[in-house]
Amino acid sequence: MRHYSTFPHEQLTRIISKIGVPCINFLTSLTLKYVNVTGELLEHCLSNCPVLEKLHVARSQSLVRLKISGLSLQLKYLHIINCTQIKSIDIFAPNLKSFGFVGPRIELYVNYAPCLVDVLIGGIYPVRISYLFCPLSNYLSQLQCLMLDICNFNDDNLEFPELQGLLNLRRLEVRVAACDDGSLLGLIPLIEATHVLHKFSLEVTIRTS
Repeated sequence: MRHYSTFPHEQLTRIISKIGVPCINFLTSLTLKYVNVTGELLEHCLSNCPVLEKLHVARSQSLVRLKISGLSLQLKYLHIINCTQIKSIDIFAPNLKSFGFVGPRIELYVNYAPCLVDVLIGGIYPVRISYLFCPLSNYLSQLQCLMLDICNFNDDNLEFPELQGLLNLRRLEVRVAACDDGSLLGLIPLIEATHVLHKFSLEVTIRTS
């Protein structure tokens, strides 16, 4: 069994806010796994770490809402993975190139991400991930790499009704967890929506009945 750590919010914010802490001023990458952090704490980190480019949070049970916003943000990589309590992510990030989300159904707002070229999305069964393409619709034409993590224990999870206009997609990676009698035909419209695809990889994990 994994043990979770919880950041002492008040102490950490005081440390981060303290002027003249070199390790904070020059922090470029922050990865937190099995650490309970709130959206407020992560937003505080972003506002006080001026050159932070990478933020990766996995399996935090305290992360509920996250707002990434600021014209001066240097953030290029944002991945939120398997944070089961999260309800919303709001993004305004002029330098963001890579966005990844795997988790429950959420409200996703991608208000401004002109540099976005790399996306990973996945859902926790029985969530259909196709709903995430609607808030990403303004950026589909500029994507170069798309990775999908799908739990396909019913065929509906492989439908992509919102997907079109992947004009610059060069790499498509799909990971599917499926029953032994499941169908992968739902991937055909996804592949047909691409125009300059260079690499397609498919990884299937079968769960026997």
